[in-house]
Amino acid sequence: MPDCTTIRIALSLNVQHGYARETMRGILNAAAPYQGFGDSDARRRRSPQRWRLQLFARMDDPGGRRQQGDILSFAPHAIIYENLLLNDDKSPTCTLRSVLERIPCLKIELYPFDERPIWPSISSDDVAVGRLAAEYFQNLGLQHFAFFGEEYFEYSRRRRAGFEDALRVSPRPQERKRKSSLHVPYYDRGKRNWRAGIRDWIASMQFPVGIFAANDLFATELLEELAGTAWNVPEQIAVLGVDNDDLLCHLAHPQVSSIVPGFRQVGRAAVGVLAQMFADNGAAPSETFISPLRVVTRQSTDILHVPDAQIAAAVRYIRGHSLDNISVKELVQKVPGNRRRLEKRFFDLVGRSPLEEIHRVRIAKAKLLLLEGKSVEQVAYEMHFSSPKYFATLFQRLTHMTPSEFKLLDQRALIKKPLKVRPAR
Repeated sequence: MPDCTTIRIALSLNVQHGYARETMRGILNAAAPYQGFGDSDARRRRSPQRWRLQLFARMDDPGGRRQQGDILSFAPHAIIYENLLLNDDKSPTCTLRSVLERIPCLKIELYPFDERPIWPSISSDDVAVGRLAAEYFQNLGLQHFAFFGEEYFEYSRRRRAGFEDALRVSPRPQERKRKSSLHVPYYDRGKRNWRAGIRDWIASMQFPVGIFAANDLFATELLEELAGTAWNVPEQIAVLGVDNDDLLCHLAHPQVSSIVPGFRQVGRAAVGVLAQMFADNGAAPSETFISPLRVVTRQSTDILHVPDAQIAAAVRYIRGHSLDNISVKELVQKVPGNRRRLEKRFFDLVGRSPLEEIHRVRIAKAKLLLLEGKSVEQVAYEMHFSSPKYFATLFQRLTHMTPSEFKLLDQRALIKKPLKVRPAR
């Protein structure tokens, strides 16, 4: 760690976007003990060294020259930045990374694109985001899927890859009997006059269909194009976005369901990696990927497509009673019919037994309660599990981690290929 009282850390994020503001919240939350306040880690608060964080906005700054000068004047010991392409007439391929390369200090890059990072990088796991979208649509009973994104952006390409791969590897039970490969229509929002072909693209699909949009902005734009058409959302077309940007999701009509990628956790991880670099002379993991947290369901996907009234009623009952310790026997009483037929049709259409679906829905609800800060005992009590021990055992069996480990998910990440980082000069 630098031999000085104040450790200066420059932050360069595009805070006009929701994902960057969430990342900033994570940074500020995790850096509080290093700044000398907060309730966690008294040893850090007693340390004579203090972190000083400074945000450097970079809007209307062609070539990054103004920002480079401001950061140089700040004389930082480290920079946490988000790499983006900069507008520069002299160098069309100028990026913020190339500008910051000339500033001698430790660096952490957030959300890298295209080029392989030359410093430690932290990003959301976009492939896992795509896989979560596929699982979510499949749990709605959908059999037809499409992707709406932009080929230019790497995060869009990675989310599309995870989405398509998950659908091909784990198709619905009905699809397993078919020999043909799964087809996922793709529409590139980045092409010129992209709006002109949207309706033809959708008309070519089979309904009902789940459309996964690369982010919430794309999802809201897609819903705007669907407004006033004969297609119903979500009955015929279910639309799912990413980022869980409250303003965008609630302004759209209908409101947009969205995946929470864990941007705040990216910020927290950045602080952890930077602290490790200060402690270990600049050494740190090269790439850190943060897994997505959950899906927030709103009107754009609030539907269940199961071609059997009894099974649809059973699934609705299970999802409507996630806090209750219901049994298959109780389910059969609430959804009249033959138990053996119910279990067989349920597995054929949903891909799980009724008991497995009950456990899946209840553990998904338990995850949300744990992320809200509730203890294992509180969750077990609120959800009417027979005991905290039974809840913890079931949670570990289904998620391969204990509830306590899941609560520390903010600090968990998939780390690849160690990188020898250049020390600060």
